[in-house]
Amino acid sequence: MCAVNSKFPRDVRFGYPKLIVAVSIWFLYLLMQPATLHAQTSWLQSKAHGDIAYFLFAAPARIERYDLATAAWLTPINLPETPTAFAVDGDGIYVAFDRRVSRFSLAGSGETPLENTAETITDLFTINEFLYINHSAYPYGKLTSVNKVTGITIDSKSYLYGMLNGLAVAPSIGKAFARNSGISPSDIVQVLLNADGTLGTLSDSPYHGDYPSATEAFLFPDESRVVDSAGIVYSTSDLTYRNSFAGAVDDIAFAGAQPIVLRDDMLVAYSDALLETGSYRPAQAPQAIYGHGEQIIAFSTGSTRGVEATAIALTLLTPAAPGAAVDPVGLLYTPDAILQGNGDILYLLSKTHRSLFRWSLPARAYLPTIALNEAPSHAAYSAATNRLYLAYPSGKLTQIRLDETLVEAPFANSPQTPCGLATAGEYLFVCDPTGAWVSHFTYHPNGTLIDQVDWNYFSQEYQWNVANRKLYFFRDDTSPNDLIWEEIDSDGNIGNKQDSPYHDSTGFVHPIRVAPDGSIVVLGSGRIYDASSLSQIDALSNNIADAAWYNGQLYTIRLINNQTQVQRWGATYGLEKVVELPTVSSHLYAVSEGLLVVGNYGGLLRYSLLNGELAVLYQSPTLFGLEATNSSPATVGQSVLFQSALAKGVGTITYQWDFGDGTSASGKMVGHVYAERGLYTATARAWNAVETITATTTVSITGSGGSDTPITGLAITTNSPTQLGSTTHLTATLEGGTNVSYQWWLGDGTVATGAQVSHIYTGTGQYTATVTATNSQGSLSAVAPVEIHPNDTQCVGLGQVTIQPPTGPILYAGNLLRFAVLINEPGTPTPPYFFHWTIDDQQLPVAVGDEGATLDYTFAEAGTHSVSINASNPCSVSITSIAVTVQPLPADQPDLTLSTKSVTLANVEAGDILTYTIHLRNRHDVAGQISLTDTLPAATVYVLNSAQASDGAITAVGETIQWHGTVISGTPALLTYAVEVQPAPVGTLLTGVGVARDQFGNTTQVKASSLYNSGYRLTINQGALYTNQPTVSLHYSWDPADAIQFVKFSNDGGFGDQGDTTDWIAVNTASTTYGDWPLAGLDNSLLPRTVYALFRAADGSQHGPFQDDIILDTLQPKLLQVTLVREAAGSAVNATAADERTADMRLQVTASDENSGIAAIEVSASANFATKSSYPMRGSSLDVAAPAITAERLYVRAVDRAGNYSATHPLAINGSVQIFLPVVSR
Repeated sequence: MCAVNSKFPRDVRFGYPKLIVAVSIWFLYLLMQPATLHAQTSWLQSKAHGDIAYFLFAAPARIERYDLATAAWLTPINLPETPTAFAVDGDGIYVAFDRRVSRFSLAGSGETPLENTAETITDLFTINEFLYINHSAYPYGKLTSVNKVTGITIDSKSYLYGMLNGLAVAPSIGKAFARNSGISPSDIVQVLLNADGTLGTLSDSPYHGDYPSATEAFLFPDESRVVDSAGIVYSTSDLTYRNSFAGAVDDIAFAGAQPIVLRDDMLVAYSDALLETGSYRPAQAPQAIYGHGEQIIAFSTGSTRGVEATAIALTLLTPAAPGAAVDPVGLLYTPDAILQGNGDILYLLSKTHRSLFRWSLPARAYLPTIALNEAPSHAAYSAATNRLYLAYPSGKLTQIRLDETLVEAPFANSPQTPCGLATAGEYLFVCDPTGAWVSHFTYHPNGTLIDQVDWNYFSQEYQWNVANRKLYFFRDDTSPNDLIWEEIDSDGNIGNKQDSPYHDSTGFVHPIRVAPDGSIVVLGSGRIYDASSLSQIDALSNNIADAAWYNGQLYTIRLINNQTQVQRWGATYGLEKVVELPTVSSHLYAVSEGLLVVGNYGGLLRYSLLNGELAVLYQSPTLFGLEATNSSPATVGQSVLFQSALAKGVGTITYQWDFGDGTSASGKMVGHVYAERGLYTATARAWNAVETITATTTVSITGSGGSDTPITGLAITTNSPTQLGSTTHLTATLEGGTNVSYQWWLGDGTVATGAQVSHIYTGTGQYTATVTATNSQGSLSAVAPVEIHPNDTQCVGLGQVTIQPPTGPILYAGNLLRFAVLINEPGTPTPPYFFHWTIDDQQLPVAVGDEGATLDYTFAEAGTHSVSINASNPCSVSITSIAVTVQPLPADQPDLTLSTKSVTLANVEAGDILTYTIHLRNRHDVAGQISLTDTLPAATVYVLNSAQASDGAITAVGETIQWHGTVISGTPALLTYAVEVQPAPVGTLLTGVGVARDQFGNTTQVKASSLYNSGYRLTINQGALYTNQPTVSLHYSWDPADAIQFVKFSNDGGFGDQGDTTDWIAVNTASTTYGDWPLAGLDNSLLPRTVYALFRAADGSQHGPFQDDIILDTLQPKLLQVTLVREAAGSAVNATAADERTADMRLQVTASDENSGIAAIEVSASANFATKSSYPMRGSSLDVAAPAITAERLYVRAVDRAGNYSATHPLAINGSVQIFLPVVSR
């Protein structure tokens, strides 16, 4: 008998063949109103039995039914009056009509009255021969049990303040779980259900309201855990806390042991450890969900029947991709947290930009940004494990394993919104508002909860000291405030706690800084405390903003008069030395080269490195990318235009030019006339109050005669106004002047020469055209307005474009990178489009049309590069740029060169189903973070829901199959999908090409082809993918219209003698199988073996060759490690209870097979595996509940996809808590 969940208003069970029940309840109490529903449904309740989902409606009174297997609605069942609740099992349908309940057949006929109650019935469920009736009415929770056939009353009980909301029933352990109401605090409760149908006692959890309130309860399939609608998971044995979903649970399903949660209008998938693995938002918000096969059937309000069904593939629940990486260079932002990491790297959290920026002292530069999906509330760093941890308001905790990746991954879930985050060595510390006051939690690096202590304190910061293993904090939520430490031992357990002896708030000012040797604590008030007794032992002469110790000496930051003072203190805390920096809001860190100050200058973060004597060794720039240009070549006496521009900068900026001939001028744009011919180096300078930068440009001046007539009467004539897209003509006219040259600036950044110019402006509006006429006697300038009007087609502009950078957290030199222009205009911009890309200083040719919106570019050298785009159409211009940082390719990289792709049928016709199989194999020890895009062949259509993967996430998107996952050495990733062949010309080659890209940008191509040739076919072992036998059977067919008489086979496509080529064999329609064919021997066992067939007709014509391939794998898989552990830490195995030897134990197996891959792990109580449990393997590891074993020994083996078995390894089940078996070295 399976778990029975009663929920309002939804119920879900995934892949559960037995009774699935959920009941919705509305209560209007005098003292407590019900919680607001996630969304209002048009039905009262929904339940499922077998493959049928049932929906109870009040008006008109009926039950709608949906067949999950056939995806079809069945005939509704009409009811005689308005219902209030119902239940379904294999013996009938049970319906409550206010205060009475009746039984109907499963077809809805033959009403049999069973029971009447004094209160409205709100919930029904059955177990075995008993029907349980919930007719709770405040302040009592009321249950009655009757015989479901005869209606004879078995028992009835009332539970004071035990209102039974959202019942979930566990038949195997005889318990019903619910949330009570009408009492504060509310809690989760359990009712004992005796085997004879009588009712037992009601009890609540040991927490008495410590966790959030909820309205419903849901059971896990094995009935060991129950979760409420607040997302808190409890043990069903004693209602102790087990875990959290980090968010509300409106409905829940299970794919095996994997939960799938409906939250608001989002489906969220979780691992067995309750870590989020993916999500999907359906087009229509689900109100109830059920699972069937590889789909979730989502039900929403709508259609004439009041409920609508939509099938959703599980493969659609994929991890959310982080946003585009933000370039912090020159960015004005204030970090929400700064974390000091190993290697003198600072991690700076910006919630606004949903980014973790990284600044490296050795590189004196920002490293590539870590982009985040959401804005976390807290961040912490562990130097012991080199990991970043992030906490989110939902309670979700994530990690970034910096030694392996820059990608954020789930870590654990906190019960409620975290109020603090820190690390204690390798352990993660979390402050959570759960429990009395708040609770402190510690987590192991593997994500398991170690300890939890309530009656604790919130602090704006928690400072860990590794020397004395103490965590220091304030009680910022309590008056008076105080300084406290809490011990965390080497196993992560929270121990003793102590506060200061003063118990008033004086002097308890942030920040809290602890000396590295754990001797003293310095506070923001300047007070100094003994780190053990917390007694004040001294004080500094001023308040401080930060403190750090370098070479055993104390340094502090003082903020005064919008300046940062860096202070050095002596052994007796006398002030020894001070230096001022022009920054505010500063932070201080001790680093390998001295002291690093992070301050704010004009909104920009500025990094200053000082030595122990407070001498400034380095300061990061505040001005970026000064460029200097000029309009030469020019002649002596001709005006040269100089322009300077900063990419980014802060503060009040001044510009000056030195022309290289002993003269200078101020301004960003200036003109200058040279008196002598030659090459000059002009220097542009830009400066603010803290920094000066320069740039140079070369000027070419040629000679000219000196007898020219002076220029007079310069004017501009133009055909303006003109329409957008039309040519504007401009002409310079003179009253006098000889040997005149003309320089034009057309007002849109375009420069031209000559007396007459023609130009097409790309945007509407008014421009100012300027022309300068020059000869040896001097120069003269004139201006004229130019107006560009919209044309008759009502041109639509591009809007503000953005550049989409290449994917991947790290980009590498030498790899082809793709940049794309994103047009943000909601309408359709008017063509044509012009795209002018600039890489660093290199301007690329202008591209016209959609093709120019993407740029594939390879950077030859590592470093930070500028990518700019000038995008335009007939009525707009949009210019933007980004900076990208590319790293040198590391020496060690994944190697996927032995990856293969195969297809079941090499010769096809319309209607055939082709199954493609891709093996991604990694030859190197470096794990590959792989993204694969496989394009469907022409003349095929994807078979819905056919895409499967042994590991990672696979989806069908348009005409492609996309997969993302990790490929490690010894564990190939296996991907399969199917297509249906459409009509095509004979001889068409159907080729599917896949491209796998690793985290370093390396690409590997895999492809497989089939030939459209109606009637001909060759298959090995009936299309099998693998074999462990060197001989196989060949199955073949041909087109009867071709009068085929003979066939020959070979392992060589050229049918040479070296390929075991046969003679011509007469075909026989009665037998089209050729047995015992020897496969070719290959040096590399990972490559597929290919067999070819050639047919000959009566007229001597030959058809083919046709081919098929198979992977020969004769090697045993390897068990690398087998572990048997208790789920509950600290519990012991009861060796005397034979039926419970493996109860609450988990089997954890790591295995490898480099060729066909691990298919399953088999477990048995006997060495010959006469009876066994088989667990499909995804990836290289398995973690499952151990099978029920009564013997004293457990046998484990692995089987690969070719059918090879590993060596069998026994595990003794004695009384030990944990058994490790490292069986082979990697």
